[in-house]
Amino acid sequence: MNKRVMTAITIGLCTVMIAACNKEETNEQTSSVFTSEVEDEKITDSSASISNKEDKISNNTKAEIPEGMYISELTGEPLDESLEDQRPIAVMIDNDKKSFPHYGTTQADIVYELINTTTNDRLTRLMCIYKDWGSIEQIGNIRTAQPSNIVLAAEFDAVLCHEGGPWFNDEYFDQEKFADHFTGVFTNTAVTNDDLYTEYIMAGDLDNAFANSSISSTYREIYPKDDHKLKFTDYGTIVDLQAYVTDVTDVIEIVLPFYHNESTLRYNENTEKYEYYEYGNLYQDAEGGGILAFDNVIIQNTDFHMLDNNGYLEYYFYQYDNDNGYYITKGQCIPIYWDRYRDTDIVHYYADASYTQEIQINTGKTYIALVPSDTWDEVSLNN
Repeated sequence: MNKRVMTAITIGLCTVMIAACNKEETNEQTSSVFTSEVEDEKITDSSASISNKEDKISNNTKAEIPEGMYISELTGEPLDESLEDQRPIAVMIDNDKKSFPHYGTTQADIVYELINTTTNDRLTRLMCIYKDWGSIEQIGNIRTAQPSNIVLAAEFDAVLCHEGGPWFNDEYFDQEKFADHFTGVFTNTAVTNDDLYTEYIMAGDLDNAFANSSISSTYREIYPKDDHKLKFTDYGTIVDLQAYVTDVTDVIEIVLPFYHNESTLRYNENTEKYEYYEYGNLYQDAEGGGILAFDNVIIQNTDFHMLDNNGYLEYYFYQYDNDNGYYITKGQCIPIYWDRYRDTDIVHYYADASYTQEIQINTGKTYIALVPSDTWDEVSLNN
């Protein structure tokens, strides 16, 4: 075989080998690209909610406040400016299943839940705080208050609305900051003296109560209007929790150690709110009044001490070893800390244990649970 033929064969073989190599490399590249696309899809699917939150945060734009309105100190949202100086009310609502149905609870701006007694599986009571109380037809039923409720209501300069209570309350009502409260002036629907859960705030009751007392319906001078308890982000914007801490976790269910009614909050991704459940069911207000749903959830670790042998108790609202908690919003959670030195102080919430970085919360309704320190380890945050 002459040299020309050998050369041609050699060139042909090289061409075939090069083509084969190029094809194999192309297949590897194609396979690599396909695998990467599949992995990207998985990552995209698993982090869609996080991406949506980041998009909203990155597009944060402060909204304009409509004319004739101001930003409510209880929700951070617009409210008629005629209500700006009006004091809120704090209403005691029984939370025993026997007291159902409730009226007007879903219209509250802030809802506190705390145990009312160490007996009866630590039955809780709700304290609902309203700014625009005049627009609500019926609230209740109304039940007794305890010292802890008196102290909490005073943080908002709210007029406490209740039906009696233990004698321990007297020393608090004797103090100027805690003095303003209404009891025994609301509508009673009882048919017999044995009927319970029959007292309600009906339309006009509060107007009459203020008119027939020396209690002011507008903020008192002793209330620091520039130091509200809750600090809201600008209206129209969303809080970026990672600006406070890197330890941000996803939380879609909160189970609290309130044994009697098994309080639970579950996140609704469509509404971006936490919905309240108790006694195994979604809470429903009376007559189609809707559900209890919150933009903000604050869980506060709090010590307490017994007032007597009948289950009455008082929460400690001071800084001790147990001054931590959680702030939960829009499916995410961060650890927080709270401070207080005297009963007359206003509690504030911080992202750090040195109390230097006070947190802002999202606008909207807020749920605050005071969990006794002896059951704090039973708080369950699920993702």
